[in-house]
Amino acid sequence: MIEDETFDLSSSSGPSNAQLFQLMSSIQTEVKKLSSKYDEIIKSISFYGDKITDFERTLNIFGDKVKQIDTVVAENLKLRADLAVTEGRLDHLEQYSRLNNLIISGVPERVGENLPDIVSSIASVIESPIALSDIDAVHRLPQRTSLRADKPHANAIIVKFVSRMTRDRIFSAARLRRRGVNGRGLSVPDISDNLYINEHLTANNMNLFNRVREMAREKNYKYVWTKNCLIHVRKDDRAKALVVKSLSDLNKL
Repeated sequence: MIEDETFDLSSSSGPSNAQLFQLMSSIQTEVKKLSSKYDEIIKSISFYGDKITDFERTLNIFGDKVKQIDTVVAENLKLRADLAVTEGRLDHLEQYSRLNNLIISGVPERVGENLPDIVSSIASVIESPIALSDIDAVHRLPQRTSLRADKPHANAIIVKFVSRMTRDRIFSAARLRRRGVNGRGLSVPDISDNLYINEHLTANNMNLFNRVREMAREKNYKYVWTKNCLIHVRKDDRAKALVVKSLSDLNKL
């Protein structure tokens, strides 16, 4: 800070040389201080300018990374969607290949059993007889481990009929016969007193069918069944039947 100097302006001689020199020295000192502060300000501005530049560079890199992540996420979502569509098509094709099949469960296994004869006997009891030539293939499903050693599991029988018409006829007759057995399975002398005949669903459709049955019980739906390997559900005798093709369709219930 330049100190105020008092000069006698009334004097004709004016300020002395010594006074002028002192004033100039004070001014020079203040100018040097201002110059030093100016240099510090310039350095600070340069420093923070570099920091801002680095920050902007970091932001740009981060922005590029975010764009890359967004691209990867979008590609991942597309791949998942494509995979879901592909899996759906494969499951549909697998289900279509099973349209001539029926699953018979609840038939105890016997040594030397004749499965074609067993299927023929069942068809006769439900009043929809078939010839052995109507059966394309028949076998037990792969062995499953029983949960109880004293009660071995009876592996289900899968039957593939030569024609879809024969399969539908057997399935309809079995459903009609079961209406009068109060929720129990069918009884066939010398074969089983509690057997069930169902469509051969894929693993995905079987899981969906079980889920639909659980929800139907929770919401007091009266009927759940399959027809042409499609899952149907109906609230009561007066309600309209609904077709459930996926888990999202459960929202209809």
